[in-house]
Amino acid sequence: RQAPAALVLGRGEWAVSAPTPGSPEWRRLITASKVATILNLAPWEGETPYLLWHRMRGNLPWGDETRAMLRGSMLEDAVLDWWLVDHPGHTEVSRQPYYPLGDWAGATPDMLVTGPDGAPELVDAKTTGDGYAWATEVPVYYFASSQWQMACAPDVQRVHLAALTGKPRFDLTSHVVERDDEVIAHIVRECRAFYDSLSGDTEPPLSTSPAEYEAIRTVHPDIDPDEVAVLDDELVDRYLGDIAHAERVPATKARILQAMGRARRAKSVAGQTICR
Repeated sequence: RQAPAALVLGRGEWAVSAPTPGSPEWRRLITASKVATILNLAPWEGETPYLLWHRMRGNLPWGDETRAMLRGSMLEDAVLDWWLVDHPGHTEVSRQPYYPLGDWAGATPDMLVTGPDGAPELVDAKTTGDGYAWATEVPVYYFASSQWQMACAPDVQRVHLAALTGKPRFDLTSHVVERDDEVIAHIVRECRAFYDSLSGDTEPPLSTSPAEYEAIRTVHPDIDPDEVAVLDDELVDRYLGDIAHAERVPATKARILQAMGRARRAKSVAGQTICR
């Protein structure tokens, strides 16, 4: 269901409409879907702080919608409806309410409800083919995004994660994330620092993701044929050692490309040409 132009948030407060995912307004904001990546907790390939930083700066394109993302959006309302049936003591208030956090961030949970005591609570719909990942505890990346939602919604004390799982059997489970103000303060500090860094030139450190290799080539398209970069001995030794291990080479090459910047050639401190 589409969110109306304004939605009740908590104690009679009102919010502007949520930015549409993928829109220019959304790309500039820190949102719940970006928090796990900023904290380097995202398990999905191609989701690293370095790549997100360049996407938010406009240096890299945003990825296409995956099958998993399509599955989640197509089944979202059904999961929420099922959750309401399983929790008759809760009353739906609205779907996709938007909670802004200043002018730099916000959160759009899937559903706002009131609990049996009348207090506002949030519900997020999740779909996964791996029910075992939810067997003992909420995955840490969803825990972080739930705490972020409560950072943006200060009246809310808990988030319910309604998880539709395909294994070991097709079923809906519900998990509660309670508010933790100490964790929230840490997440907000980290996200604000990341947001502020977008106005400067200090990139997040590289990870071991091979996806960053092609990204660096895109970010540095203007190569100076006369410029030579000097690589420190540690990086040279790592590269020469990784040549025999194909799975490690892309991540090491990404670090070398980052160190080279616009230089066409790279050499060691001793003057040996390492790569072009």
